[in-house]
Amino acid sequence: MAAGQSKVLAISFLVGVSALVFNIMPILLAAIGKERGYGDAALGDIGSAYFAGFTLVTIFAMVWVRRINWQMSVTFSLLAAAALFIVASYLDGLIWLQISFALLGIAMVFIYTPLMTCLGDTADPDRAMGTSLALQVAVAAGIAFILPAYVLPNFGLRGGLWALAILCTLSLGFVRAVPRSGRFTADGTRWLDSFSALKNAAVGPKVGLVGIFIFYIGITGLWSFLDRVAQGAGLSGDTIGSAISVSLLFGGLGALVPALLGARFGRPKMFLLGFFITIGAVILLATPLTIPRFFLGVILLNIGWNMTVAYAAGQVAQTDNSGYLLPLIPAAISLGAAIAPAISGRVIENSGSGAFFGLMGGIIFVAYAFLFFSAYRSR
Repeated sequence: MAAGQSKVLAISFLVGVSALVFNIMPILLAAIGKERGYGDAALGDIGSAYFAGFTLVTIFAMVWVRRINWQMSVTFSLLAAAALFIVASYLDGLIWLQISFALLGIAMVFIYTPLMTCLGDTADPDRAMGTSLALQVAVAAGIAFILPAYVLPNFGLRGGLWALAILCTLSLGFVRAVPRSGRFTADGTRWLDSFSALKNAAVGPKVGLVGIFIFYIGITGLWSFLDRVAQGAGLSGDTIGSAISVSLLFGGLGALVPALLGARFGRPKMFLLGFFITIGAVILLATPLTIPRFFLGVILLNIGWNMTVAYAAGQVAQTDNSGYLLPLIPAAISLGAAIAPAISGRVIENSGSGAFFGLMGGIIFVAYAFLFFSAYRSR
């Protein structure tokens, strides 16, 4: 394997670690709810606290991400994340959990944003993003299987959080693959120059960023509460955990499409395929749930999700003439993800699962409209 490919794989693994809290959010929130007795609204607030911390820093990524040392940022942030997982395992009280998850989000952003920018700086961003997403779901699938099947039943929430701390510590072995900077640095420029470059960027990638933001409101709203919805339908915790783990593995197939094909068939066609797969998954999950239907629904959801995000991120990266929209991809993701759990928890609690699926499906539909427009505008 070429050295460049090995580095992309190592960086993609680290991206997977930094995205792990998001990817296993249904399992984490369900475990917190079961052990601490919190309702859907409170759990939604914990999830939103994580994304609020993440978003608070990443919305200014165009100012700082090309000024810092990426390798040092990833190293210290992995250590901080490990410490925060351990601290959170001993905390009691909703407000303290919200604070710890917000700080955890801040730590993860200093891993995720530089590494996503690094992948976008490569010669073929569609393939790099696809490879990254495939490894993200592989990491998440492994943890999504181990936590509910072994760690949580035997060691509880504290054991689960300690396991995540150990993973962060072990991941330090991959940091040597991370470069110190990307295709250019902003050293010596004024901070306001970043905003000027952003203002003058092309319209297509700007619309694409908005599409990613809206998409993550819908997809995160669904993902964060699938566990709770399935439990309400009578499915067991083991069944749900297995379904989520399997769906994450199959979701890697969606990420492998751009990893293997790139933009060979054009992004509009790939967005259309992703649309039908994702909306089909929402419809399946909205119907009365059985075990096969839940398995198929979450598998399709992950396939459509990963394929769409890889092409959307590649679209922004390749058409961004300024170099400053690319670092805002994590901001668009995290801002949408920060809003979603609080909305979803309240919709389920006050209006039921039917309204929940209808709202999230509608939001995803609007997101694809923006992504189609972005792809055609950028051709």
